[in-house]
Amino acid sequence: MSFMKHPLRLPWSGRLIWSLPVNDVVLALALGVLAVGGLLTGQVMERPLIATLPIAVTSTAVIAVRRSLPLTATAVVSILAVAQSLLAGHSSSTLWALVVFLVCAYTVAAERSEGYALFGLAIVLASQFICEWLEGGTDYAFDVLVFGGVWLFGRGTHSWKEQAIRAEQHRHDLARIAVAQERIRIARELHDVVAHSLSVIAVQADAAEAALLKD
Repeated sequence: MSFMKHPLRLPWSGRLIWSLPVNDVVLALALGVLAVGGLLTGQVMERPLIATLPIAVTSTAVIAVRRSLPLTATAVVSILAVAQSLLAGHSSSTLWALVVFLVCAYTVAAERSEGYALFGLAIVLASQFICEWLEGGTDYAFDVLVFGGVWLFGRGTHSWKEQAIRAEQHRHDLARIAVAQERIRIARELHDVVAHSLSVIAVQADAAEAALLKD
């Protein structure tokens, strides 16, 4: 496979593991270890393991692709949460599950345009509402406040990135204009120098012709 040819990019700035940001991979691994460890050691009593364990592994693994596929990652996590509510009778109430949803809500808002970002928020809230309904919960307002707040923070980040990009593009445009103006100035100066030199040559030629006629 093509991603196996260059699995690592060593410089820390923008380091990639299999074309994925290293910090996303590390976050996914950390959450995965936390989720699987809690289930296997019995610290998290979410049964049956045949359902909750694969859901935990998949839900944490998709964090690694949250930047490249934010809407897909959000949809997968949301579907798995509802699936666990249906299969196990309860969604995961652990810290890693909350972090996964918060990260997805933030990422889809920060990395995508407004339409896709709103759709991602709708997916998150819909999954949370369905889980609340299936489990007889009433924390609908809490879900809106928490995930809506994180989503708004992501939109603020998205706006800041766009402004930074526009500012950088404006600087590049100004630099190109300055270079073009400098080239025009140099071309004019060269034109004047060449024109002056040709005038001198013409005068000298006329003088030489006049001297030849006399001598």
